[in-house]
Amino acid sequence: MSSTGGSASSSTTVRKIENCLSCKVVCGLGLMAAGGYVYTGARKHVRGGMPSFGVRVQIVSALGLIALGLTVLMKIQNSPPQK
Repeated sequence: MSSTGGSASSSTTVRKIENCLSCKVVCGLGLMAAGGYVYTGARKHVRGGMPSFGVRVQIVSALGLIALGLTVLMKIQNSPPQK
């Protein structure tokens, strides 16, 4: 393994991933699906009464995953770099 410009190659790799539309769509939808899975799993334990603390944490975590997925999907176009 040669280390010719290790930091330069890693920055170009990051730029390629940031510009990859299909990567963003797959990642965003995957996060949203994971959030939906966690949410439906937590909702199965709520039977009309007050949910326990653990179920509340699961629901909040699921909503966070869904929000993160939406954030990834909504940031499709990159803004121009700041000077």
